[in-house]
This record gives sequence, C-alpha cells and structure tokens, in this order.
Amino acid sequence: MESTHDCNCLNCCLKARWEQYYELSEKRILTHPETYQQIKASLTVVCDQVIDIEVYFETARRISCLLETMGPGTVFYNYFHEQIDPRQSGDVRYFRSLCRDLREQIHALNRWRKKQREIRLVE
Repeated sequence: MESTHDCNCLNCCLKARWEQYYELSEKRILTHPETYQQIKASLTVVCDQVIDIEVYFETARRISCLLETMGPGTVFYNYFHEQIDPRQSGDVRYFRSLCRDLREQIHALNRWRKKQREIRLVE
C-alpha cells in the first residue's frame, strides 16, 4: 500500500499545497502579528457592519495593503490581494463576499494551527 507521501493523486497534491500555504501563512503571522490582527478586525467590520460606498475604496485599499504585507504564498495573498484591491481586479459588487471568503480561509487556517499544537498525554 502506498504511503500518502509517495502518492501523486490530485487530492494528495492539493493537500500538500495547502500545507505549504498554511505553513508559510503561520510564519508570516508570527512575523507580522499586528498586521494579522488588523486584517481580522477589518474583515469583521466589512462582514458584520454596513459599509458606505464612499469608504469602500479606502477600506479595500487598506485591506489590500495589509494582505500584501503578508506576502505571496500565503492564504492571504495569492487570490485575495488582487481580487480585493480596487486598483487591480477589485470590484465593489464582490467586496463583501470576498471578505467573507477570506474570513473563512482564516478560520480554516486557525483550525489547522490549533491542530498542529494539540497536546497529547501519553501514559
């Protein structure tokens, strides 16, 4: 029987890629904890409160700059940075749904982080 490390199926390749994203994201969170907290706080505001269209551009740019700080190869950057930035592909019609998707990615990352730190008692 093949081990998961030798398997080249699509599922295993995608899992390995997500592990890499999560590991790099973890490093960036530890390097930039204030930025990480600002991203989470900004997403909470966008997802849970009414955002006036007049502040959309400024809010989207601020979030995009925070995502850029986290860098390429992270769950924050590869898709969301460009899609949220109004000077790139960002579109006001999709802003809230993108922020909700990013917030869900952060929740998945946090579940992974907790799983990595599980303490098991061995008798």
